[in-house]
Amino acid sequence: MGRLLHEIKTLNPEDMGLHVVTDEELVEIHEILMELIDDLKRVCDKHNIKWGIAGGCALGAVRHKGFIPWDEDVDLFISREDFNRFAEVYPEEKNPKFDFLCPGDEKYYAHIPRIFNTETTAEMIQKNERGKGVYIELFVIDNTYDNIILRYLHGIQCTFYLFVISCSVTRKQKDDLMRYGSKGLQRKVKLRSFFGGLFAYRSIEDWLKKAIKCFSKVNNNHSKYVVSTTGMGHYFGEMYEREKFLKFKELPFEDRVYPFMIDTDSYLRQRYGDDYMQVPPENKREKHMYVHLDLHK
Repeated sequence: MGRLLHEIKTLNPEDMGLHVVTDEELVEIHEILMELIDDLKRVCDKHNIKWGIAGGCALGAVRHKGFIPWDEDVDLFISREDFNRFAEVYPEEKNPKFDFLCPGDEKYYAHIPRIFNTETTAEMIQKNERGKGVYIELFVIDNTYDNIILRYLHGIQCTFYLFVISCSVTRKQKDDLMRYGSKGLQRKVKLRSFFGGLFAYRSIEDWLKKAIKCFSKVNNNHSKYVVSTTGMGHYFGEMYEREKFLKFKELPFEDRVYPFMIDTDSYLRQRYGDDYMQVPPENKREKHMYVHLDLHK
């Protein structure tokens, strides 16, 4: 999934007629994202649910004291135990203009839970039938086996489900991906769509439910390592020591203070390399593009 997403992010938007986010829109998007985070924080504080900021926002907090200036993603992390509690209470207590969708929900094909602002439209090439607004993502952190052989086998199982989901979703989104894709992307889409046809005896929603069952199968809440199976590096590239990851510290982020994993340095080195504090040149920064963007619906 990550490789296909990388191909999409490197498309030339001018050639494809896609909308590239302007500086003014980016400021608005950041404000919307902060509102989404604050709503989650309000509910989590009330119910003593632990969570933290990860991904590019963790890098932004350390390097820029807030958002990476050209970025518009918000990745949060939460243990499976806390997520299950969150999923019980948040739908009843969330801001009414927000929507909370989880893997397995009808016509929602992402393998990551998301909270959407329904008063906006942010339609990407890889779109769902549900959930088209500006969103934040919740990466659920699962236990894994202390036994290295069982851990390896679990990782293979999880990776297989990620492959099945990627192929199935690509097949579902094939027409849009072929319309906007480069030749390289189109070749990948055709191949994944072929494999997606082999798995079409189950719906995407059913595959997602089976995947989550596999991801969360280890009940040991004291395992040495935890994994973010749905993260960029998938299972084997997103394995962390519990004591360094699922304990928290607060860092400034824009004009707020939010929780982060206690060992941000180890996390950022693993995720972005030892030179993570070095700001990349402009030509190496991701472009954020949409089929349709409306922040004032």
